[in-house]
Amino acid sequence: MELADLIRLNELWRPVYPYLAKQVEEILPAGTERVLELGPFSGGLTWALAETSPYAVFTIGEERQEVRNWLEEESRRLGLANRLHIVETPLKPLAFPGEAFDGLIFRGAFFFLDTDILREIYRVLKRGGRGLVGGGFGRFTPSDVIKGIAGESRQLNYRLGKKWMAVDELESLVRNAGLHGCCRICTEGGLWLIITKD
Repeated sequence: MELADLIRLNELWRPVYPYLAKQVEEILPAGTERVLELGPFSGGLTWALAETSPYAVFTIGEERQEVRNWLEEESRRLGLANRLHIVETPLKPLAFPGEAFDGLIFRGAFFFLDTDILREIYRVLKRGGRGLVGGGFGRFTPSDVIKGIAGESRQLNYRLGKKWMAVDELESLVRNAGLHGCCRICTEGGLWLIITKD
């Protein structure tokens, strides 16, 4: 994955993040204090959530140093350095203790998702915590916003190696991870997996 393409995709999606954050806020538990965002597509959604969740503390987990450097620069520029921790971690195993986060976001997940990653996501969620895993513009993003960026977004995703996943493939992945009792698939505004840890 080229850093320049990742940065451009994040910038391109800037108008989408406030709408996508609204969908995330509906899913996260009330009073969420600790939120983890995973992967190289992180940043924009965390920054949008930080504006509407002033008491939450955010962590971004990403393996690549160059991506972390860019995230740190952007976070400082936005004045979020004191509320955001950027941590080096692979997706499996995640470099966090069990039951560490109230909420978890993994956008662009289908580039990477497998049963081990799903189990790791479940492991780091607190009891009562929820995760939103998947991809798409979200159900609140207006069609004119989507139309304005869809073409370039598709090209960038293709260059970055995007993989598409069908609903039945995601269902099979959840079953194989042994998490079918705590997951719900949502197809509004993309393909999303909502994980709840009871």
